[in-house]
Amino acid sequence: GIFIISKLSQIKKWSAKNGEASGKDQYVVSRYIDHPLLVGGRKFDLRLYVLVTGYNPLRAYVHKQGFARFCTAKYSSAASDLDNVMMHLTNVAVQKHSEDYNEDHGGKWHIKNLRLWLQATYGQEA
Repeated sequence: GIFIISKLSQIKKWSAKNGEASGKDQYVVSRYIDHPLLVGGRKFDLRLYVLVTGYNPLRAYVHKQGFARFCTAKYSSAASDLDNVMMHLTNVAVQKHSEDYNEDHGGKWHIKNLRLWLQATYGQEA
């Protein structure tokens, strides 16, 4: 599962509570972005498909059909909102349980639409 913590000690507590306290479990931990770029007051992430065919020199191909996934709740940096997964996690598996989830587009924008928004908001160089 995906969860947000503010202290590493919370991982041990979570593991013990969920029966996974063997000490051999693997976790992926990433630093939370303090001031994320928001669209309409909501967090989003990008899903881009990249084929890497070589590393030296680097050769990569980016597919044109990427998309952005959005949270259904407007973002707040308040510590009291840290447990609100609808505000912090963009995963469809989480967001589809929100009353505000849109079944038609699944809270996603095509990457072209995100680029149009960025250019309209920040200029052509965006």
